[in-house]
Amino acid sequence: MGVRSVLRQHLLYRLQQSRRCRLVLVSGGAGYGKTTLLAQWRRELLKSGEHVAWLSLVAEDGQLAPFCASLIGALREAGVPIDEALPCPAGADRASSPEPFAWALVNALAKAPHDVHLLIDDLHHVDDPEVHRLLQAPFDCGPDRLYLLLASRSAPGLLLGRLRASCDLLEIECADLRFDFHESLSFLKDNLDATIDADGAHWMHALADGCPACAIKDQCTTGDYRRIRRWEHEEVFERVQQRLDKKPEAMTLRRRTVEHVFGTLKHWMGSTHFLTKTLAHVGTEMSLHVLAYNLKRVIAVLSMRKTMKAVRQLGISKRGDAYLRTLLMHGARAVVIRSKDGPTWPWLTALLQRRPYSVAVAAVANKLARTIWAVLARGQAWHPEAWQTTH
Repeated sequence: MGVRSVLRQHLLYRLQQSRRCRLVLVSGGAGYGKTTLLAQWRRELLKSGEHVAWLSLVAEDGQLAPFCASLIGALREAGVPIDEALPCPAGADRASSPEPFAWALVNALAKAPHDVHLLIDDLHHVDDPEVHRLLQAPFDCGPDRLYLLLASRSAPGLLLGRLRASCDLLEIECADLRFDFHESLSFLKDNLDATIDADGAHWMHALADGCPACAIKDQCTTGDYRRIRRWEHEEVFERVQQRLDKKPEAMTLRRRTVEHVFGTLKHWMGSTHFLTKTLAHVGTEMSLHVLAYNLKRVIAVLSMRKTMKAVRQLGISKRGDAYLRTLLMHGARAVVIRSKDGPTWPWLTALLQRRPYSVAVAAVANKLARTIWAVLARGQAWHPEAWQTTH
């Protein structure tokens, strides 16, 4: 443990209050301070005269045989009378069961004249489920003399329901490992500036409050300044890329059907902001842009002469062009719906008070048809003030 490590007082207090919990699980990513917390708790236990066994795992300890060998050595250092003839699993036998070793370990713990606190660091290196079965045995049938503290980057494969129900489990997660203000102040004074004031410490504590609980902290650099190499929501892009890998033609289809249309609309509207404000008005403006775009498509397909003929044939009646009538009705419906959320034309407000909703939509569609016909027939620009009165 480094000489400049911050004393985790509030976590040590929680461990002291839960000292008789049979299992303490500390989980968090790399750099969260799990090993530091275990070392400080070990020091506190030794000060109070407890017998402590410490086991730091590496990748080579992931299988049952090397794990058992390391565990025997740690328990013997803590004074547990383990027989030399203990049935330790053979290294080459990957199919060996942990049960004989587990029963012998339970018997050895029962013979121990004192309680034993076993601290296992970096349990995430274990990739053999038989090791988890071995660790489960003392809780299922062992004596109450073993108190286990596990530190891992991932959740271990243990059955924890019964321990939770009996209040024999303490869980310290990544959110609990973040510094409180007093710990941040101690760290800043020891490592940054011994004369830092409370305001500066509060500011820096708030600035870095999420760092210990950050899910991508292991992506930071190891220099004096922490720099994140990836975006906070990088997993969103990763999920999108996974979907694209499964369906590589999706982007090509999107460019042909969606992006082309909205790209054309945006180019036609110009590289400017919307002319209106608030969501209701902007929605109406965008609906009219889409209506105009569809009308331009109709003119390009039917020609100007046929479009003018379709508009003149009783406006939006059923004797007119069905597709053009649909476009006009959709545009009118957007205008009427958006008019309920903000100021609108006086004639439309009066019409909605006198007539049903469907009649008002049809009236607005007719007005749109007459306006379009006037603009196309006379070759003039549309004047918004013309919509202030009815025709």
